Amino acid sequence: MAGTRIGGLKASKTMKLRYGATVYESIGRKGGEISRGGGFAKDHELARTSGRKGGSVKSLSCNKGHLYEPDNFQMVDRGGYVSRRCLTCYRAATLRKRNSRWEKEKQLRLEKTVDTIT
Repeated sequence: MAGTRIGGLKASKTMKLRYGATVYESIGRKGGEISRGGGFAKDHELARTSGRKGGSVKSLSCNKGHLYEPDNFQMVDRGGYVSRRCLTCYRAATLRKRNSRWEKEKQLRLEKTVDTIT
C-alpha cells in the first residue's frame, strides 16, 4: 500500500514498534546536526532568482525545447487537470504512428502477394 495514507500510517506504526517511539525525532535530530545551513536556507535571494529561472524556462518550452508560441501549443484536459501539448511533438508522434501502421500494412500486402504467387 505504498503511497496511500493508510500505508503511511501502517509504516509509521511498524517503525515505532521496531525502533521505539522516538524514531522520527532521532532521524530529524541527526539531519539537523549534520546540516551546515547552506543552499537556499542561507541565501534567500538565490532561491528567488533560481525559482524565477526555473519557472520561466518551464513555461516557455516543452521537454524537447520547442517554444510554446501561440501556433505551436494546445491546451488539453487530461482527466481533471489542464496541460499544454506541444503540437510539433504531437504531430511528429502521430506521423511516426501512422508510418509504422503503413509499414505494417505494406508488409502484410507483400506477404499476401508472395503467398498467392507461390
